[in-house]
Amino acid sequence: MVIAVRTQSSRKAAGFQCTGNEPQFDTSDVTRPVLASLLESLYGLLPTESFLNVAKNESQLDLLWATGLTPFSYLSSSQEISFAIREAALRAPVFGNVERNLRLVSEAVDHFQDFEVDICAALSKLDCAEFAMRWGLLHYKVTRTMSLLSVGNYQHSLYFSRSLRFETAALKYLLKEAEKSIYPRLRCDGVPLSVWSLPGVFLFSCVCVVVVLLVIVAKVLISKTGVLTAARTSYTKPKVI
Repeated sequence: MVIAVRTQSSRKAAGFQCTGNEPQFDTSDVTRPVLASLLESLYGLLPTESFLNVAKNESQLDLLWATGLTPFSYLSSSQEISFAIREAALRAPVFGNVERNLRLVSEAVDHFQDFEVDICAALSKLDCAEFAMRWGLLHYKVTRTMSLLSVGNYQHSLYFSRSLRFETAALKYLLKEAEKSIYPRLRCDGVPLSVWSLPGVFLFSCVCVVVVLLVIVAKVLISKTGVLTAARTSYTKPKVI
């Protein structure tokens, strides 16, 4: 991964003109490129001259914000970072923690929606109470994180966002326990066939075993009857002289 390239030449034209003057940048000083690369790779910030086009789902160039206190772009020579960039860098890990934990919980909960199973119905009363408590605590921490973030308290908002992993782990464990009480059931035209439930399958298996045993017994009896009939037919009464 290339962070910055340093050359021996001191000044180089940027290829743009502003009020008849062509901006130049110093290629021997890599302070701004290194700082810009760290902000982009570690904090996930877009360069100030780029914006995300939601319709096309791609970043596009807009030189309106390429000047000022920014380490990005050749149109600025400042090594300082503006408040907007500092705030975005502080918000990025908080949003990352919240998004990651909510995605994990959402994926686990959506698993039950595919089978139209209520979570509390698949859990015991004690586990259902714990699930409700953990869910409420997760909601509180997310709300608290966003509230602290709105007033610029980045340290405490980061603390609450990182603590979400405890509720996420507990909810995932309870959902895995709930999966153990779910059994598959066949459906025909959207109507569940109760005969294919666990007791129904056991009863059907017993009936099949009984039928097979009856067939075997019948075959044995038929074979014995055939042997006796053949023996009687082959027997001839001796003649008296």
